[in-house]
Amino acid sequence: MKNSQEIAITIKQIAKSRKIAIGRMLTDCGLSVNTLSSMQSGGFFPRLEAITKIADYLDCSVDYLLGRTDVPNVNFQKKTAEDSLKQEFFNAFDSLSLTDKVEVMSIVLEKLKS
Repeated sequence: MKNSQEIAITIKQIAKSRKIAIGRMLTDCGLSVNTLSSMQSGGFFPRLEAITKIADYLDCSVDYLLGRTDVPNVNFQKKTAEDSLKQEFFNAFDSLSLTDKVEVMSIVLEKLKS
């Protein structure tokens, strides 16, 4: 298993490769923006809950962050085309105005009736 410094370096490398801003990631995960700095100094090892949040945010496994595997996504199933399409639909739906959402739902309900 990696020590806290090595885990911080791995997190930074993954975030950089995926063009994810470290500060934004930490804030979105409910962590202090100094979390990785504290880890790199060797004086801090975050709780498993924090490591899990970071792994989920980076779409990799906790085992990868901890150095237990060399495969970043070993514990994740690949998304199917249907999963991706559903996600795109819900993202698009969320961005609609309330009026447009009501119209879409009316169309869907009408189709379900027939």
